[in-house]
Amino acid sequence: MKIVITAFLALVLAIPGALGAEKVFWGASGAAWEVDGNWSDGMVPTAADDVRIPAGVIVTVVSTATAKSLTLESGAAVSVFGKTPDFTAAVNNEGVSAY
Repeated sequence: MKIVITAFLALVLAIPGALGAEKVFWGASGAAWEVDGNWSDGMVPTAADDVRIPAGVIVTVVSTATAKSLTLESGAAVSVFGKTPDFTAAVNNEGVSAY
């Protein structure tokens, strides 16, 4: 019984990450999108994730940027160099976007 409960809890806890979730950029202003440690869950967003960039933060994209949706809070920005980001849904832009 203990093994079944443990396996069930592991499955339930794994599902939200598999389905995508909101990821918040925690890196310093000017830091790279592509660095795992700059994100609230320690992983770069995928096409299944909703992304939020906090107010006043500038995120730099050098290689790729993928997300289901992107929300830029007031004064936030995404600065893209050489690549086009791939956002599969709405971009809620309360900040600035520099392509």
